[in-house]
Amino acid sequence: MTGLQALDSFNIESRVFQNTSEAEFKTTEIEYLLNKAQDIVFQMYYERFEQSEDKRFALDELITVAELDWATYQSTNQDGVKSNGRIWKMPSDFFYSVEESALDSSSNFIKVKPIGRDYYNLNIDNPLKNPNNSLAWRLDHKPYSGEDLKRRETISSSSVTISTYVITYIKRPAEIDITDSSTEIELGYKATKELITEAVKLAYSTEKDTVGYNLKTSETKND
Repeated sequence: MTGLQALDSFNIESRVFQNTSEAEFKTTEIEYLLNKAQDIVFQMYYERFEQSEDKRFALDELITVAELDWATYQSTNQDGVKSNGRIWKMPSDFFYSVEESALDSSSNFIKVKPIGRDYYNLNIDNPLKNPNNSLAWRLDHKPYSGEDLKRRETISSSSVTISTYVITYIKRPAEIDITDSSTEIELGYKATKELITEAVKLAYSTEKDTVGYNLKTSETKND
C-alpha cells in the first residue's frame, strides 16, 4: 500500500464515524495521524517479537535484510580500530539486529559472534578463543558526536579480510507521504492494515472524549 492509497483507505474506513461526527480533517492532519499510528503499530509488533509472541509472524511484518559493503558502509573515522578490525556505519533506519554474518574478500561465509569489551579483553591473547578463518567477533560502538548512526566493528583473524557485513534487522519504517503513489509503506500487509484502523481511532478518540465530557457536564447541570 502506498501513502496515497493509505489516505484513500483512511477516508473509506472513517465513513462510519463521519455519519455521526462533524469532525473534518485536513490532508496534512491525516498524514500526521497515519504516521503516529505507524509508530504505535511498529512498536506493538516489535514487542510481540521481543516477548516471543508470534515471533516469526511479527518478524515477517517488520524485517529487512542488508548487505553492508565495505566501500559504501566504511565508517569515515577508524580511530581506535582493533587489530584486524573494521568499523562499519549502520543503516540510518536500523533498529534491532536479528541475525548477522560476513563474507571475506573471496566471498567465503564468515560467522559473526557479538561480544562485549570484557570478553574481548579477556580473550584477545588466547589463541584458542581468537577469531579464525570462519569466525569473526563484533563489537558495538556509539555514534560519533553530532551523528545518529550506530557503528559496529568486526574483528577477523589476520588471514581474513571482511569485505561485506550482512545483517538481518528490524528497521524503522520511513514516514508515510500521502502524496506518494509509488512507494510502498514499509510494514507488512497486516501491520499496514492495522495502522489505518489505528489512525482512524486516533482521529476520532479525541472527539469522542470531548462528546462524553460535554454530555456528562450537561447531565450534571440538569440535576
